[in-house]
Amino acid sequence: MQAFTALGNGQLPMFTEEPACAKYCPNLTFQQRVIGFGGCAGIGWLLSMMGTFTLIGGPSKKNIITFSILYVFGNITALCATGFLLGPRSQCRQMFHPTRRYVTVFYLVMLIIVFSVAVAKQHVGIVLAMLFIEILAAFWYSISYIPFARKMVIAFLKRTICKPCFDVYEESKGGSTSKGFSFLPE
Repeated sequence: MQAFTALGNGQLPMFTEEPACAKYCPNLTFQQRVIGFGGCAGIGWLLSMMGTFTLIGGPSKKNIITFSILYVFGNITALCATGFLLGPRSQCRQMFHPTRRYVTVFYLVMLIIVFSVAVAKQHVGIVLAMLFIEILAAFWYSISYIPFARKMVIAFLKRTICKPCFDVYEESKGGSTSKGFSFLPE
């Protein structure tokens, strides 16, 4: 069990023990971080672009599976790139911060599932469905780093394509349809 100490000046509590993944990460200089970030970001971009170029030949089963595998490796490499930029310890702490720990786990699990389904050469529809869910998970994970971004997306969805769903939900609770939180003008 990890013990933590509360800070008196309104800051969040700090863990006195390092997270398990942080103790295996070395301390890096600024130059090493920039080189690692540039290298990983470049390789991740290259893998994702190579995957995208495989779709030029048409949406065949082989092309979609190849795209999925390269896309997953590109995402993993991009995560490593931000780890170099922030520092491995800080990246681990931020990824599993209470505001994003569930979406982080879901995103990482979806990367594994997409890779597994693509390697197992399942039906192309299953691969595409899992890839779509993984892209949504990556989007939700990414916007968790932007203050109020998730609230803005939810407010946008409540007012547009998901409005009927939210209306039915509000009516089933016995209340009238509420406007709720919104950044959009009336």
